[in-house]
Amino acid sequence: VQPLGQDLDLEPYVNYQVDAQSRLWRMKATDGEGNQPVAEDFDVLQGDAWSPYATADILSKDGQFDSPTFRVDPQGRIWIIYTRLPTAERPTIWTTGVAIQNGQDWQVYHSGNTLALATERVRGPIFNRQGQAWFISESGGVWIFDGTWLKENTSTMGAVLSIAFDQDDQPWYATADGVIHAA
Repeated sequence: VQPLGQDLDLEPYVNYQVDAQSRLWRMKATDGEGNQPVAEDFDVLQGDAWSPYATADILSKDGQFDSPTFRVDPQGRIWIIYTRLPTAERPTIWTTGVAIQNGQDWQVYHSGNTLALATERVRGPIFNRQGQAWFISESGGVWIFDGTWLKENTSTMGAVLSIAFDQDDQPWYATADGVIHAA
């Protein structure tokens, strides 16, 4: 274990992830005044210093956004999940975008090109051992992404609040009514 330098400014960042190349990434929790992070608050540790990582160009293609979070999947890809703000044309609609980095390329999914993200926000992803990304929608439904989007049938179990996977990679769903094991 190599200790990091004492002056790496670890606050107010709260979301840290390590990618397949053992690089440490961070995203700021707030701007110090309680505002949600923006794309410019995403950094990678380069040697002894943090370097801003340019995500604004990727995300700005999908309009105004807020509240980005990120994850690194088992293959080392970076996933940025963000909320699109309502617009004049859609004043009450908040939707989610998902940007996935694979090498130098980014694939961006949003309400204009993905049914799963067309009408509501999602949380996640939660990754299973197969590398599938599982998302929980605002209404409590579940979407699975493994190159294509698939809606999991959770209609008989109520609103899903959380997902975990057991040693056999089977999902367990936490719902408002209890925990359900889907074998």
